[in-house]
Amino acid sequence: MACDEPLEVDGIRYCVVNGPIVIEGGFDCPPDLPTRVEGPTGVACTDSSTSDPTELPGDACTDIGYEIAMCDPPVIAEPRCSGGVLTFDATAELEYAFCDGFPRDETSGYTFENARRECRRWAGDFPFGVDAAEWRFISAHMSTDFFVGVTDAETEGTWRWVADGTEAEYQPWLESHPLGGRSANFAVGRSDSDWLWADTGVSSTLGFVCRRAR
Repeated sequence: MACDEPLEVDGIRYCVVNGPIVIEGGFDCPPDLPTRVEGPTGVACTDSSTSDPTELPGDACTDIGYEIAMCDPPVIAEPRCSGGVLTFDATAELEYAFCDGFPRDETSGYTFENARRECRRWAGDFPFGVDAAEWRFISAHMSTDFFVGVTDAETEGTWRWVADGTEAEYQPWLESHPLGGRSANFAVGRSDSDWLWADTGVSSTLGFVCRRAR
């Protein structure tokens, strides 16, 4: 497990790591973020001197599983798109932020968890319930591979929108995908295949799309 791309809010630097191995003690905070804050679903590592979760930035508090009523209100700001190109567009009911421009097989880009965290700090999330028409709208704004927002991490072979947990009805997979297996649980829109989907692993770093209601 890694503690990638530390964030900073109100002078506190932190990162969040979720998953069973974290809760069971298989993860140590890095030296520059030494304070470990336990939560119901994960761990926050900070450079603060307190391990009180209510003293964390609101996003970090909720990211490790605490109820939002217990945490400070999250700071609403534009998603970060470091190393890429951030653009915006909207329809009558929805707003979108597109983080694009990360070449495949390079280390630039965002992991799935970090990409979703950027959407949530914008008071949005990954899109969900996307049909063919919306997929054409979304992919038209992208030039390089990006996370779709669909995963089968919970049940192998059942692909669900991570933002609301519903099963994806529209699934435009490449002919050879999904590959299946526990090492490829995240759908990716492929720029070299007319934006058909492929599945990839948790360590992939790509672009992403955020959506929120207007």
